[in-house]
Amino acid sequence: MNICIIAGQGNLPKLLASNSKNRFVICIKGLCQIDDFNEPKTEISIFEFEKIIDLLKTNNIKKIIFAGKFYRPNNTNIKIDKTTKHLLNNVYQNGDNNVLMMIKTFFENQGFEILPPTYIYKKNLFKNYKIFSNKQNKLKFELVIKSTEYGFNLLNEISKFDVGQAAVVYENHVIGIEGLEGTNALIERCGILFKNKLQNNNLSIGPVLVKFPKKNQSLAIDMPVIGIETIKLCYKHNFIGVSVSKSGTLILDQEKIIDFCRSNDFIFYPVGDLNP
Repeated sequence: MNICIIAGQGNLPKLLASNSKNRFVICIKGLCQIDDFNEPKTEISIFEFEKIIDLLKTNNIKKIIFAGKFYRPNNTNIKIDKTTKHLLNNVYQNGDNNVLMMIKTFFENQGFEILPPTYIYKKNLFKNYKIFSNKQNKLKFELVIKSTEYGFNLLNEISKFDVGQAAVVYENHVIGIEGLEGTNALIERCGILFKNKLQNNNLSIGPVLVKFPKKNQSLAIDMPVIGIETIKLCYKHNFIGVSVSKSGTLILDQEKIIDFCRSNDFIFYPVGDLNP
């Protein structure tokens, strides 16, 4: 074994594990199911950083991939080791990006290399600028492009506040910005808001989900991910499209996304290197 996948919540850890033969999986208790992975694997609490380090060193593992969603622990009444306690004291005083950078630095100082999910799963990039839809609706295309530019500038501006990686935009109207609730909850919240408040004002075309990394975000430990379920959820809530960073977003289910957009009146817009 030469690489360890530290698995959080979601499908990404399972996808990476199934696409890598020479790997070890550490399943974080409460975030993923250990039965979803083949051997070699183990399950460890998020409060046991020292145990994680010992396990990696015992197995002579030098490379780590963090995959899936990780949440700040809120049960600090249980017994935790000294290393974890020190990290947690800083976790509650910082934003998400700063916390992830602290964890990345911690593991690097222990002699480990942090790799992005694309180290294993390389089928995440569209080679060309493309918009997929079954209908060549110029008005919708123009709206998606305009909303993408506005949403990208918005996300860049608010990066200093260390908030979410996504926004829901209609031209130059901000419907919502991702917070602690995550992308799917943002989509549902904004879909209802748009339907109840804005469609009544003759805005018959729905909004756009714009998802980009923050400025100076470490893609090795926190690369935005999007898959077919997010696309379908947007479609369900009458969004007209989704735009993502072509090089800064892990795009899962590419063929399913393309087929869905071609079979429905929906636009998926992977944009080039906008993020400085």
